[in-house]
Amino acid sequence: MTELTRLVGQVVAVHDLDAAVVDFERIGFVFCDRSSRPDWGIDTAMVAFPDGSYFELVASIDRTKEIGATVGGFLDKRGEGLYLAVVEVPDVAAAHSELVSAGVGVVGPPVPAPEARGIACDLLWLKPRSTGGAFVQLLAYRGGRHYEEQQTSWARGLFNLAIAVADLDQAVESFERIGLRVSDRSSREDWGLTTATFHLREASSIELVSASDASRPAGAAVAKFLAAHGGGHYMTVIEVPDVDAVFARLVSAGVETLGPPTLSPPESPWPLAKQLWVRPSSSHGAFVEFLSFVPTQSDDVAR
Repeated sequence: MTELTRLVGQVVAVHDLDAAVVDFERIGFVFCDRSSRPDWGIDTAMVAFPDGSYFELVASIDRTKEIGATVGGFLDKRGEGLYLAVVEVPDVAAAHSELVSAGVGVVGPPVPAPEARGIACDLLWLKPRSTGGAFVQLLAYRGGRHYEEQQTSWARGLFNLAIAVADLDQAVESFERIGLRVSDRSSREDWGLTTATFHLREASSIELVSASDASRPAGAAVAKFLAAHGGGHYMTVIEVPDVDAVFARLVSAGVETLGPPTLSPPESPWPLAKQLWVRPSSSHGAFVEFLSFVPTQSDDVAR
């Protein structure tokens, strides 16, 4: 079955690309590319991380083109925010055949990335009904992974994608049909959430979250999101070496957060970490979390 290697990209749809670039630069992101893709009807701006993953802003400039129309329709219906997740696979053509055989909804056959961008890779889109309401693209590099020269060096890269779902069991079944297997399933009573996590092969993951108690702040936020959108991309998590330093920089830049970094709950499917959330109003509707793992005594012994 299809092997999903790692979470490699997260795309945010915005109305005004110039304004969004300014606001994301305020957060500290360094943009490595700004390019128009007229064949697709979109304008883009990209942030690259040291591990080869990336964060991209996209705006519709031509709704007569299929992708420009899709991005524009998303903005009309849902407003700015997390739009598309990109997951790396070894072979898109093989993945396409396997997914079609498994009854997974795909958008057309694989296509090459635009030549103007200069990245040799092939792409395949999955229909959101097959991925808990989230729009997901599969990507396979040709001739090795791509790394940008200009990177946002204070971050390591994308770590996790959280998808809000109304029916957790049904969403788990959908992702298992793609080829993933649940590595952790837990209830976070203090947060009012139930979750299912799929660890990908290379240090990243996809997490399904569902509200179990709307009287808790996190449960209320997910319930509100589900009521407004019916599900889909909820939050992206970026791993950083020093989340406290990130918080200090955000405060200095006047970027609103949900408070200082806090320790992850004991039910977390990952090792102990400090977490920091940026208010979506500061990041054009995208809910972004920064995370640093806390060294343990066993880590010290290993060193």
